[in-house]
Amino acid sequence: MESYIKYSTQLTSSCMCRYAVVLLIIHVQLIKSETNFGSTLSNIRCSKNEDCQRDDSINFFCDSHYGFCDVKRIEMDLCRRDEQCDKNLICMFGKCQREPTPGNRGSRCKSDSDCKSHMCCARQHGEKVCKLKLQRNQRCYVPTGGLDYSLNELCPCDSGLVCSKKKRKNRRRDSQGSPMDRMRCQRIHMPNNE
Repeated sequence: MESYIKYSTQLTSSCMCRYAVVLLIIHVQLIKSETNFGSTLSNIRCSKNEDCQRDDSINFFCDSHYGFCDVKRIEMDLCRRDEQCDKNLICMFGKCQREPTPGNRGSRCKSDSDCKSHMCCARQHGEKVCKLKLQRNQRCYVPTGGLDYSLNELCPCDSGLVCSKKKRKNRRRDSQGSPMDRMRCQRIHMPNNE
């Protein structure tokens, strides 16, 4: 009898989850088709955002790629530009998200001066953002150019450190990878002046 009750409870909770998902899908579809405004607006051709402004309660933008008005995206929805995201959100790495405080890690920048100390302005997935400068023993090899360099830049080593080849403790040839993998941020060793 106990096993029947457990199975029945599991079956009920499984059915409840499916039922909740179905209700959610129906709810979303109803919201999209609830107003004539929303359903007609998505069929309206546009060339600029102003063509889509009809009501303050619903935010629309002009998807210039397809030439139709579309509903603004909410947090974590996919996007291509800031204008596609709802209020107080930006399009970062292809998703609508809250903008970090200017100068902090992950915030947009144009130069190092836009970032706090111990940070630099470098590309991450092609977008210039504030990133932490590299710390001691972090890999610091930077390619001469190419796609990887253009999309994902590294900050330089933090103050007092320099990027140099880390000496191997074991001199024999082993599978430590290429010499570039051994490029690490190291303390600057000043020669003694005696």
